[in-house]
Amino acid sequence: MPRRIITHRLKWELQGHLSSVNSLAFSDDATMLASAGDDRYILVWTLAEGRLVQRLSPKQGPIAVVRWFSDSQESKATYLISGGADGTMRLWKKSSMKEGFMEVMIETISDAAIEDITVEDGARLVGVTSAGRFYIYEIQVKEQVPLRRIVVEPPHSATPQQALARSVHFFDGGRSVFAMYLDSKEIIAWSVSPWKRLWRHRLRTRLGYVAWSPDSRHLAVWNLCDSVDLYQINERPVWLRTFKSKIRRNNIKQVALGWADEIMLNGGDNSEVFLWDIDSALVADVISHDPEGHLVQTISYHSPRNRRHLIATASSDPQDDKPMVKVWVVNDISESDVNSRQEIRIKGPSDVTTIDGTRNKSTTCSVFIMAVILCSIIMAAISVLVSLGAIGVKITLPH
Repeated sequence: MPRRIITHRLKWELQGHLSSVNSLAFSDDATMLASAGDDRYILVWTLAEGRLVQRLSPKQGPIAVVRWFSDSQESKATYLISGGADGTMRLWKKSSMKEGFMEVMIETISDAAIEDITVEDGARLVGVTSAGRFYIYEIQVKEQVPLRRIVVEPPHSATPQQALARSVHFFDGGRSVFAMYLDSKEIIAWSVSPWKRLWRHRLRTRLGYVAWSPDSRHLAVWNLCDSVDLYQINERPVWLRTFKSKIRRNNIKQVALGWADEIMLNGGDNSEVFLWDIDSALVADVISHDPEGHLVQTISYHSPRNRRHLIATASSDPQDDKPMVKVWVVNDISESDVNSRQEIRIKGPSDVTTIDGTRNKSTTCSVFIMAVILCSIIMAAISVLVSLGAIGVKITLPH
């Protein structure tokens, strides 16, 4: 198997937050990026021009998470869902390209901070974790109450589990869901309708941030130590391998899955974001967010529809009073393709252009140099012939 080689180029530097950035999310069409942080703001950026188009002030306290929602029945509208430290979840709607986001609903989940939010677009479901419980809502955007709670686990009438629900994730097209429990190292799965427990499994390590792909059924877990554990979930979770990172500070690092789940990403505490080849368990690339060595916990990835991969990184370091959000264009090539890949060129800071070709830059330069040398030899030969003719030397050329 050829070694995977990944290259990255900086596309945008987006500055607008005043303190740590906690969440990044690309829109489905990759035209916008939402960022949210401890400064209590949600910023919406256009990626065509790399500029801020709206600053939302939800009054939720520090914003823990922001997610996009797309409704197939209302294709012209775009939605954002935010979760804050005050325990509320808010739904925002943008009706057209010319309009900004407007708040359409506030839902109080608990009196504790929102931990995480997961959206299942196809089934119109939202999963929320807070105060040791998780909640499932159905999204009905055309109804007067667009968010309808259908599940609380455990119910409010029951005592919460000693282990805290860290996150919740949908699978089987929203027909099933599993929750990750922080201290007990457990995953528990249920069917949504009817509500019924399917299985319970204890993992190898504690559970920090989690990335889940319902397509490949890969589960990547930051283990609250120094590495990411990768599992495959079919009937039950099966451990595949561990990706060990060098760390200086033991912080929860966000993880993501990309490239049809062939690449795993995780944040770092030295301004580094690691891109791992899942098959070989080798580092395919390292993105350096900034030269100051800030903590970069917050990352996001957009899978390509136009052959262009996008990664967003952000500083979550309390020492950084002007945290930067950066967007990177990432290209994936194999080692065997290095000499025949298409040439990639940046036109200023605005976009990436792909130039068709079968030679890379070094090959093109070599051919150019050889052509210059050959032309010099020919010109020198012609000069000698002209000089010989001028002094009367007869030159007979072979027929």
